[in-house]
Amino acid sequence: MFSQTSTGAITAGLVPGGTCRAKVVGLGGGGASSGVLAASGGVGAAGAQISATFAVLPGQSYGGSVAGGGTVTAGGVGGGGAPGTIVNNHRGGGGGGRTEVRLGGLSVLVAGGGGGGGAAHQPPLNGNGGPAGLGVGAGIAGPGSDGVNGIDNPSSIVVGGGKGGAAAAGGAGGVNSSDGALNGFPGGGVGTGTGGNGGPDQNYDSAGGGGAGYTGGGGGASTVNSGVTGAGGGGGSSFVVAASPTPSGSAPTAISGVAGPPTASGSGIVGAAGSATIDFLPCLYDLALTKTVSPSPVYAGSTATWTITLKNNGPDPMTKGDTVDLADTLPAGPNGPATPAYKVLSVGVSGGANADMSSGAFTCSGVTVGSSMPASTNCSRAYAAPGAPEAPSGGLRGLNVGETLTITYEQQIASSAPCPAVITNTATVKDRPSSTGTSDVTGVTVTDSAARPLSISCVSVTKLTLVKALSGSRLVAADQFTMAISPSGVAPSGSSVTTAGSGATVTASTGVVAVASATPGLAYTFSESMAAGSTSVLSQYRETVSCVNTASGSPTVLPATGSSAVPFAITPTLGDDITCTLTNAPLSSSLTIVKSTTSTGYSAVGASIPYSFVVRNTGQTTLGSITITDPKASGISCPSTTLAPGASTTCTATHAVTQADLDAGSVVNTATVTGAPAGGSNI
Repeated sequence: MFSQTSTGAITAGLVPGGTCRAKVVGLGGGGASSGVLAASGGVGAAGAQISATFAVLPGQSYGGSVAGGGTVTAGGVGGGGAPGTIVNNHRGGGGGGRTEVRLGGLSVLVAGGGGGGGAAHQPPLNGNGGPAGLGVGAGIAGPGSDGVNGIDNPSSIVVGGGKGGAAAAGGAGGVNSSDGALNGFPGGGVGTGTGGNGGPDQNYDSAGGGGAGYTGGGGGASTVNSGVTGAGGGGGSSFVVAASPTPSGSAPTAISGVAGPPTASGSGIVGAAGSATIDFLPCLYDLALTKTVSPSPVYAGSTATWTITLKNNGPDPMTKGDTVDLADTLPAGPNGPATPAYKVLSVGVSGGANADMSSGAFTCSGVTVGSSMPASTNCSRAYAAPGAPEAPSGGLRGLNVGETLTITYEQQIASSAPCPAVITNTATVKDRPSSTGTSDVTGVTVTDSAARPLSISCVSVTKLTLVKALSGSRLVAADQFTMAISPSGVAPSGSSVTTAGSGATVTASTGVVAVASATPGLAYTFSESMAAGSTSVLSQYRETVSCVNTASGSPTVLPATGSSAVPFAITPTLGDDITCTLTNAPLSSSLTIVKSTTSTGYSAVGASIPYSFVVRNTGQTTLGSITITDPKASGISCPSTTLAPGASTTCTATHAVTQADLDAGSVVNTATVTGAPAGGSNI
């Protein structure tokens, strides 16, 4: 809070951090009541006490001035008018000083001073000063009241009181109907108008000075003769600016105008000074904190995702110096082997808007995607208000109204975690939902917390059994296979790999796994290999897989592809007993041959007949050693002797006509083709 009662320029300063509003109270000084004799003379009027609350931004300046009242020799510095001069005795009272307050370099409030009372040395009382203007509103000036007329001798002479300061011009000086040299002086305006001086008196009982204000009141007129009463000065006007000094330009609130303290008769000649008070009101914001976790319950060996959301429900934004201090008691483990522990998955803000301050990048110290979530962090963005008067900047601030900060991180629960158990994660944040604003912008800070329990369920291990069924005559008992399945883990008791079929030896690799958590869509890959030194037959077989949940009796059959690797997916539920049977089915091997010739006939021994042979692999295995046999073809040539499934090759040959061919009248022959799969016999 800032307060100044001494006259002169207000000690300038800057709006402190954490401030959203400034409650300004300006008090104009009362006019003096010189009186002179007991119960005689005009009474000085009260100044105005003007109050209003303005939206402000930290870093904007505050200042203004507290003007003095009119004195014996002159008006106050920019303040109340001086009483009229005298030749003999009984001088009137000076006008009251005005108070002006400036925010962000703009004049936002002026409180007018009261008019001074005229002097007298006998009753009745006349020549009272005019009160300062009270009827202010946003952008509306409150005019001051006119001073009361004095009394002259003869009574037919009018001794006019000074006019009150108007909305857009200073008040006129009072007029003496008999002698214009005794008229009061006009008040100044517009903005910080001075009060007009009272008219000079030729002998006794001069007039009161006008009060200062947004526009000043005029000074009262003085008298022709003695033994009478000078006129009172007019009151100064008051004013409140229409819009706060922010880009959004909101109208000031809580505007009021009441009369200040009056001055007593005989209080002297010098008008009173005003005073200024600025109460900096902190921003009020409610940070709504929530904490969620998914899935819940979680099973030992699985991963839980924690989500922290923090929304500023207002009514104010967080301004300079108001940042988010978030504490998060990271949930107890024991944690699994995943690194880093409590890995951050995402951090960011959404929603909200601010017309007064920039909304740049929002960051949280130590919170980086892929890194470990810290136990505490401060979140903020740069503070700047480039569109505001004086464009304050520098420092940090927090969330806009309606803006939400969201942080997610994951926690892997160790498979050895005790169960059943509950762990609780509590996050806390400080906000400022209420404050009196009577002392400083620190106000009242409240710690808001959100606790979220996570249940850890006991692991009921899913048993996975692999059965290898061998078939096909080309497999022999000496063939040894090694089977593996991934992802691998610790095989619990009861998990196994067995064989069925021809009796070939099959051994399980390390890590044949039982599913220790219910992970939807968990994909497994099965692979096998021949023992070193044995004859590979894998290329001759295609694998199929069928998985049955023997715990529930509800089979899940999934397709399989490939001959040396069988990917398949299962969705286990804890407690399942899943048996997957992998079966070797022999691949078919077959060839076709089509023979043709371009010859249309022959007539002599030794004539040449050309032949072409189209050989196609119509089976499922790659065939090599492609060989064509034809008793009546020689020089058989094939461009390729290895064919993949579906591939073909065209071979050529010739036949020399013999006498036997001529005697027979035709050449009849039959071609055959053979090939062999890798590691297998000819077909």
